[in-house]
Amino acid sequence: MCTLYGREGYHGLFLRPMAAQMGCELVQLDYMTLYRTYRRGAPGVFYIEDVWYKHGSAPRPRHEVPEAFKGLMGRIYPVLGNVQVFYTDGTVNYVAEAPCGKAGLLAKRGEPLVTDLLLPLYLEIGDVAKALIAAKKFYKCGLPSTPAELVEGIYSGRYKAAYFWLGWAPGVKARPNPVLKKALAGFWGLTVVAVEVDMPDSYAYPPPYLDVDWGPYAHNRRLVEEASPLRDRGWMDFVEEVHGVIHAYLHGQVELEKATRITKRIEGVLRDVGEGLY
Repeated sequence: MCTLYGREGYHGLFLRPMAAQMGCELVQLDYMTLYRTYRRGAPGVFYIEDVWYKHGSAPRPRHEVPEAFKGLMGRIYPVLGNVQVFYTDGTVNYVAEAPCGKAGLLAKRGEPLVTDLLLPLYLEIGDVAKALIAAKKFYKCGLPSTPAELVEGIYSGRYKAAYFWLGWAPGVKARPNPVLKKALAGFWGLTVVAVEVDMPDSYAYPPPYLDVDWGPYAHNRRLVEEASPLRDRGWMDFVEEVHGVIHAYLHGQVELEKATRITKRIEGVLRDVGEGLY
């Protein structure tokens, strides 16, 4: 039996039936353990983020792939996308302006500290050191450690401003990134390492899916349709390099100067961030 390595948590909702369809055993791992298992070359099917991995190939889906994902063909099999969006209750313009304890940013050890905490603050502020300082301030104030906690905080009004992935909270009126003026696409897909397996002939493009009835949230659908990728080649190498440093910095184990020096490479693994950022 083959092994499908995937993310822990809510990802299992669609990974379990996918594993059964392929005749694979599902092993759920935290983000960084999953990525490192893949990098070691363990045989199996891997549910991984982004599109520029050296090994693994993918069959071409029989139906049309959204234009933003055309570059995936032959490299990774499109399974699931998501879109990072911005929320405000109108009392603040940006997350960085929210009062202490009122900013919604996911702060879980591992990759989320980079993509869901540092990255949106960096895009908003435009300076690595200032983004790290803001991240530490919010971290001390108390930040959600799960997507469910973040979303509940938005629904309840605890968070005055937040960044989140639209698939977590489709019923929230979302906005594009306030500085870039566009929503940011993330992407998950399947790739195979040294095993023979029948890949499922289906994929989904960002949840909530484009064929659902969006009702009063039609504005969110436009954000999904217009979202663009931001993380460039080398993003996951960057994540692997800095996520431990950021965690140590947040806990006072690394000085700002060192954390800034190591994290500075973020400028080289982003693309098309817009003229207003730098």
